Amino acid sequence: MRQTLKNFLKEQKGIGLVEVIAALGISVVVITSLLSLTLFSLRTSLQSTLLMEGTKAANTQMELVRAYRDQSATSWATFVSTTSGCTPALGGCYIDINADPLVVKAGSVPTAAGGTP
Repeated sequence: MRQTLKNFLKEQKGIGLVEVIAALGISVVVITSLLSLTLFSLRTSLQSTLLMEGTKAANTQMELVRAYRDQSATSWATFVSTTSGCTPALGGCYIDINADPLVVKAGSVPTAAGGTP
């Protein structure tokens, strides 16, 4: 048995077509799975970055609304009447941080994060 196996291996010259096709198939599966993993990671990273930027823009706006509410020149009734008209259907509004005291203005001004200043 040992001699026959040795003779059989000596008779094999090179790689057969079946082995080449099998190796190619395995390579395609491995490369495809690695590419899929890379694309999934990139997509998740982009989604996380956009979520972080959106959260940052929302926090900035909430701080501006709190500052506008808490400034001494604004009464609660004025604050409610001014901010209740801020609807997306009317174009929204933003708080002008360059004005003293802070002022609510109609419209929107885009920022780097996609929010309004």
